Amino acid sequence: MKIDWTSIWTWLGITSLPVLIAFLLNLGKILSWLRNLWRWFLKKLTRYRPKTPKETMRLVVRPHQCRWSMGSSGGEPAMQVVFCCHLTNITDQAIKVCGARIRKPKVNGHVMVRHSSQDLYGGYPVSPKYTTEAVADFWIKPPIRKAGEPLILDLEFIDQFNNIHRVKKVSFHSPRPKRKEIEPTMESIVDIKNPIEKEIVNILQSEVHRYKDCGRRSGGLGSVELTYRGRKFTGVGTDWREANSSKQQSIVPDPQFASIDSDNGTVLLRYHQTLDKKQQEDFLDSLIARISKDKGYAQIGYFFLFLGHRMGCLEKILKRAKSHLQGDAAYGFSDLLRLLDGLLKYEYTKFTTEELDVVEKFLVGVEEHSFRISERIKAIRAYILSKKVNPHQ
Repeated sequence: MKIDWTSIWTWLGITSLPVLIAFLLNLGKILSWLRNLWRWFLKKLTRYRPKTPKETMRLVVRPHQCRWSMGSSGGEPAMQVVFCCHLTNITDQAIKVCGARIRKPKVNGHVMVRHSSQDLYGGYPVSPKYTTEAVADFWIKPPIRKAGEPLILDLEFIDQFNNIHRVKKVSFHSPRPKRKEIEPTMESIVDIKNPIEKEIVNILQSEVHRYKDCGRRSGGLGSVELTYRGRKFTGVGTDWREANSSKQQSIVPDPQFASIDSDNGTVLLRYHQTLDKKQQEDFLDSLIARISKDKGYAQIGYFFLFLGHRMGCLEKILKRAKSHLQGDAAYGFSDLLRLLDGLLKYEYTKFTTEELDVVEKFLVGVEEHSFRISERIKAIRAYILSKKVNPHQ
């Protein structure tokens, strides 16, 4: 018997085509059913396991704060790497950063998180939906870069759920080579004939010694200190800010409770008041003549600014400092800018609009870091205008 394959294939095609079409039309329902079955199976399998978030935070790098420098660990050369970021808890529960590490080379580090309501850093938890600041510190031994070279690393941060949060290609900047320290040449007080000049030099040299005891390394400005809300701070304190806050933070809200003083400066100012007009001119000329990076008083540039501001000759002091002190090896011009920044933050009611103009003109062409001076001037101008339109506020 001969089989008619042509008829058989024709019959199979006619009968299977509707089945194939029906299968394709119902494919979505079949896949949905299989997916639901798989979910049901997983739910049964993991129903007794605690539910934990897989992602808890976002880290935003603060590039200008990320740095590295040469140091030593255990008596051997090492690189200290400091990472700074804004950290946001994106969950509805408190989280804690339990660890940090560099991926390559493999180095574990130490993390400190800023407290939610105080200027303190430690192993503090981060509240739900809250943004704060965090700092991580690492030591790489032996060093993998030479001083001054850039460094790019991938970092990992681990939360209490053992989730790993990666931050890739972070650039760390090495500080500029230290400026060569110079030993200032001091005048001999006994050789000065002018009695007014002698008194000025005596206080200036006293301030130089005060700066050695409480200077840049400790955040101090010699005899200058800040008193705010009954508390005393070295120099002009630190500029902490509340993250993601709409409050005005460029200037303090209660300048009546703030004052920046100097016992050395007060003595010299009171002496200045005992002089007649001609002697006061000689006083100012002698003072300004000693503002120079080539003089032994370069490191106390801030002190000249303090005196100039209190004496009402701010423009002359700033003009001389910009032309004769900027770029000094003793960081005197930088400390002058730091004090000016503090005065604008805490004692802005003592600045006239004309003096604000003077400061803004002074900043043009300044090559060193000017802190937040420009920002504070804008805030002060807004404050002055608010007092004009709301005099009883």
